[in-house]
Amino acid sequence: TIWIWPTGLFPRRILYYLRAKHITPSHLNSRNIHLIPVTLNSSGNLVTKEGFEERPAGMSLPCMCIEHADGTTTWVHESLAIVAWLEEVFPGEGCEDIMGSTIEQRARTRDILSVLGDAIVWGNCALIHSDPSTSSWSGLTPSAQSATTAIDANKRFHNLLSKIEAWCEKDVVQG
Repeated sequence: TIWIWPTGLFPRRILYYLRAKHITPSHLNSRNIHLIPVTLNSSGNLVTKEGFEERPAGMSLPCMCIEHADGTTTWVHESLAIVAWLEEVFPGEGCEDIMGSTIEQRARTRDILSVLGDAIVWGNCALIHSDPSTSSWSGLTPSAQSATTAIDANKRFHNLLSKIEAWCEKDVVQG
């Protein structure tokens, strides 16, 4: 069972992965995998959509619970770890190969994902230090925001994206 906030920055990675890989609800159902949507209510609180199993108290999003035959459970809390788990569950089977078919291609994909993860963190930092409306989910009050931090984080964000763009241009366009 995967609880996911479809519009949340990091949980959204899982949805992008599922779309890129062409994993459909029927693929998920065939493996007894359930996606449970969580939304932001008018009070700024994350709530499980009505009719679905409640997200366990204190769990961040996304989160995944793997139930084993012996009754034990394993919790996975990070979006990239959930994506890696899904990649193990759906290695081919008519689903799009997006990680690469060779060890070198998969290493390059991990390179890009790693830098992209760093870019997202810096972009998030720039956002929470520049937009007061983020205080409902960031915990950073407008008085604690720093324009200098936002400018520096935005610069780092764009530098990392430029690095990825150069890699992709070399690998895809020129290669």
